[in-house]
Amino acid sequence: MFDGWAGFRLDERRVRELLMGVQLYKDRDLAVRELYQNALDACRYRRARTQYLDRSGRGGAYTFAGRIEFEQGRDDDGRVYLECRDNGVGMGDAELRGVFSQAGARFAEQSDFKLEHTAWSEVDPPVEMHPNSRFGIGVLSYFMLADEFTVTTCRMGLDGRPGPVLRASIHGPGHLFRIVTTAERGDEPGTLVRLYLRKGGAVSSVDVLERLLGIAEFDTVAEDESRRAHWTAGVVREREQPNGERFGLDAHGARVTWADAPPGVQLTWTEHGGALLVDGLVVQPAQRTGVVSSAASGLTGVVVNLSGPYAPAQLSTDRAEILDDVEPVLNALLAQAVDPLIAADGTTLPDFAWICRVAKRSTPLADLVTAALLRAARPLPYGNGVLDVARCGVLPSDGEILRGEGWDDAPWRFSGSPPAHIYLWRLLAHKNERILNQLTPFCTELDDAQPVLPAMPSDQLLLTERHTSGSTYWSWDMPRSPRGRFLPSDLRGGASPDATIRRAAVLGLHDLRTEGIPAALKASDPDLRLLCDSSGWPLRRSANVTVTELVRKSVQAHKEPEEVAALWRDLGINVPGAVGTLADAALHDELLAHDPQHPMNWFSPGETVPPGRIAQAAIDLDITVSEVCARYEAHGLRPDRAALPERPELQLPIILRRGCEDDEAWLTRTDPMAPIQLLLAAHELAMTPAEALSRYRELGFSPPCPFPNDATTDDLALLDSRWFDDPLRLAPPGPLPYDLLLKSGAHRLGPAIRRFEDYGFDVPLRAPHRPDELDEQLLSPFGPCSWFGLSVGDTMPFAHLVVAARSVLRPPAELAERMVAYGLTVSCPDLPAGLSAADAHELLLDSKYDQTYLSASDELTWQGLLRRAAGLNSNLEQVVRWLAELGIPVPDLGEQLRRALARVPRPLGVNCRKG
Repeated sequence: MFDGWAGFRLDERRVRELLMGVQLYKDRDLAVRELYQNALDACRYRRARTQYLDRSGRGGAYTFAGRIEFEQGRDDDGRVYLECRDNGVGMGDAELRGVFSQAGARFAEQSDFKLEHTAWSEVDPPVEMHPNSRFGIGVLSYFMLADEFTVTTCRMGLDGRPGPVLRASIHGPGHLFRIVTTAERGDEPGTLVRLYLRKGGAVSSVDVLERLLGIAEFDTVAEDESRRAHWTAGVVREREQPNGERFGLDAHGARVTWADAPPGVQLTWTEHGGALLVDGLVVQPAQRTGVVSSAASGLTGVVVNLSGPYAPAQLSTDRAEILDDVEPVLNALLAQAVDPLIAADGTTLPDFAWICRVAKRSTPLADLVTAALLRAARPLPYGNGVLDVARCGVLPSDGEILRGEGWDDAPWRFSGSPPAHIYLWRLLAHKNERILNQLTPFCTELDDAQPVLPAMPSDQLLLTERHTSGSTYWSWDMPRSPRGRFLPSDLRGGASPDATIRRAAVLGLHDLRTEGIPAALKASDPDLRLLCDSSGWPLRRSANVTVTELVRKSVQAHKEPEEVAALWRDLGINVPGAVGTLADAALHDELLAHDPQHPMNWFSPGETVPPGRIAQAAIDLDITVSEVCARYEAHGLRPDRAALPERPELQLPIILRRGCEDDEAWLTRTDPMAPIQLLLAAHELAMTPAEALSRYRELGFSPPCPFPNDATTDDLALLDSRWFDDPLRLAPPGPLPYDLLLKSGAHRLGPAIRRFEDYGFDVPLRAPHRPDELDEQLLSPFGPCSWFGLSVGDTMPFAHLVVAARSVLRPPAELAERMVAYGLTVSCPDLPAGLSAADAHELLLDSKYDQTYLSASDELTWQGLLRRAAGLNSNLEQVVRWLAELGIPVPDLGEQLRRALARVPRPLGVNCRKG
C-alpha cells in the first residue's frame, strides 16, 4: 500500500540560468573561448573529412587550410556585435536541430559521426580527430554576453561539396528559433556566429584571445574597432603577462622548440614565463606535483600544448582547469625534450639565470635541465662568463658568490650565511681563486682538494627555507620542521623521500646511515621527528644520547624507548644499553625526573642526584631520605644526601634550589656557592645572612669564603643585575664581570670595589680619585665604551676604544692611556700600522642598521672575516692581524676550514684529500 508517488524534477528555467551564467563559467570573457573552441572543432572536423577523401581516393586530391576570424563592430542599425567566422565543416539542418540547439548534446556522440569515424579508421594511414568538446553546453555561455545571436552556416557534405546555406536567429535560451535556407548551395563550408552584445556585455575578443590563446591550431585573426591581432598556426604567441593578472598567457623572450615532439604535443622552451595549454588555450593544473610549477600558469620556462591523444580527459566546466593529474605525462615529455634543448645551437637558453627562475617555481624541472647539462658536459652562460656545470652544477645561491665576478641579477634572494662547509663547497666548485688564495695560508689542504659534488637546483630547498609562504627571501639559518630538514614541502613530490634523505646526507646535513631509515618514517611527520634532536636539527652519529632525549622521542612517537634506541643504533648512533634501560624505567618511576617542576628532564646513568631532589622526593612520597636514596641506587644513580635529615621539613627544598626559586635548578655540592645564594636564602627564610650561612653548613654545603660578618640582604643590590647573565654563577675570587662592578658609576666605584673585595673577589682596578666627565662616560656599563663580555683582569680590546672615541670625540690613544691609569691592560696603545681610524671603524662595524660593533665576546668565522676584508679592499691575513692587535679574539681559522673541508659534498668514492 502507498499513498502516492513523486519524482525528481528539474526547474528548467533555473537550470538554464545556471548553465548560461557566471556561477558556472566564472568569467564572461570565456564565452569568447567557447566561440573559438567550437570553431576549432569545426575546422578539425573538416580537416579530417578532407583527409579521408584524399586518402580514400574519392574525387582527387584534397587540401584544407583552416582559418578562424573574430570581428567586432556595429551593424547598420547601430547594434554592437561580436562574430566568429570559421571555414570548418559547418552545420546542416540535422546538426542545428540535434546538437547546436540541444544542451548536453555532443556531436562526437551522434551516430552519424560514429559511422563516419569508423570509415576513417579503415584508410591508410587512418584519419584521426579528437574533438575538444567536453560537455555540449558551451553554446549557452553565449548568453552571458548577448540576448540574441544569429548563426549562418554551410555544411560540407560527405563528398566534400558544400551544402545549403542555413540561417538561424536565436532570441533567448527559452525561445523557439526558425531555421531558414538562404541558398541551395554555398560557396564554401563554414559557420558564422554573430552575438549582439547587450549593454554591460562589452568584451574585446582581441583582449580575450591574446590572454587565452597561446598556440592557434589554424590561422586565426581577431579584430575589434581599434586593434587587430594575428596568430600564425602552430606558433607560440609572444606575450608578457601584465602585473596583477591571475589567468593568462605569459611567454616571451628567447625560445627553443622541440622539433621531434610526438603528435598531439607542442613544446617550446621560453626564456620568461611559461604556460600549460590544452588545444592551444591556457589552462591551469588542479594538481601540482613534480615538474608542475607553483606559478599560476602551471609551468615555468616552457610552454606545453596538449591536444589530440595527449589532451586530458577531465577539465573543469569552464575549461580553465585540468582536473586530471598530468604531471606524469609532462614529466615524460620534458625528460625527452631536455636533451634537444641542451644540444640546440644559436640560442641563449639555457643560462644560469633561466635555470634559477625555473627552480624557484619547479626544482624538479630545473633538476631535469641540470642533469642534461651534466650529461652533455655543456658550459652554462652566466652574465658575461661561463660556468663549468660538470664541475659545479647549478645552485641558485651561487648567484651571490658569482655577483662579485660580474653577476648582478641573482633571481633568488637570501638572508643569513650558508654553513661553512656549504660555502667552501661552492668556492671550490667555482674555483674562486680570489677567495681561495686568501684561505690557503690558513689551510694548505685546500691546495689538494679533490673534485666536489656538482650541485642540483633542488639542493637549495634542503639548504635554505623560505621566510614565510610567498616571501621572496630564503634563509640559511631559520629553524625548520623535522620534515622540512629531510623532505622540504617545496619539492612537491619531485624526488622520492628516500632519494631526498640520501641527498641530505651527501650534502653534509646529517651523517645518519640512510639505509637504516625505515620506509615508514620517510612519509610521516611525527616519525621524522625521531631523526632530529630536541632543537629540530638532524641527529648526528656522534650524539651523546641522554635518557631525556630518548624518553622525549619515545613519547612523541608513541613508541617504547627500546624501539627508538634500536632505530638510532641502525642509524649509526651509539645508544648505551644503560640509557635504554633507564629510559624505560623513567616512564614508570617519577623519581627519575630531574625535577617535578620540569617533568620532561630525566637523570642519565651514573648521574649524581642533588640533595634538593632527594629532599623533595622524600616529602612528595612521604618516605625517608634513606628510602629515596635506596631507590635511586637501585637505578644505578648516585644520590648525594649530604647532611639531610631523614624527614626534611617542607621549606627545605626551596633553599636547595639556585636562587631559592621554584623554577631554578637544584644546588649541587660540587659547584662553588655564590654569595648571592646566601643572601637570597636569608631573604626567603627571614633570617640573617650569618644564620643562612650556618644553615647551609649544617646541610653539608661549603658556603663562599670569605663571607663578611656584616653582610646584609642590602648587598643584593650590589651582587644582582639584569645586565649580568647569571649572578648565581658568581663565586669568589671571580672573575668579576665589569658590567656588574661598574653599574654603580664612576663616583661610587671605590666603595663598590671594596665591598666586592669583602666578599673575596679579586678586583685589580683603580677607581679615579676625582672622576671627571670622561671617567663617568668610560666607567659606565651603559656608556660609549663597551664592557660587555669583559671581566676584571681581562685585557681591554683597543677595538672598544676605537668605537668609544667616535662618541667622546677623543683620540683612541688617549682613551687607552686613561684605561692604563685605571689599572687595565690594553691590547695595543694605538691603531695598528696601516689601519686608519675610518677603516678601523668600518672593520669593526657589525650592523649598519642598528650601529652595533664587534666586541671581544663575538664569535668570528672565516666567512665573516672574508666579508670584512672585501669591504676594506684588503685580504684575510691582514684583517686577522689587525683584529688580533685590536683585541678581538680570532679563532683558529685553519681548524675551522679543516672541519668545513671534511664535510664538503663529494662525488661517491672521493676523499677530501689526495692519497
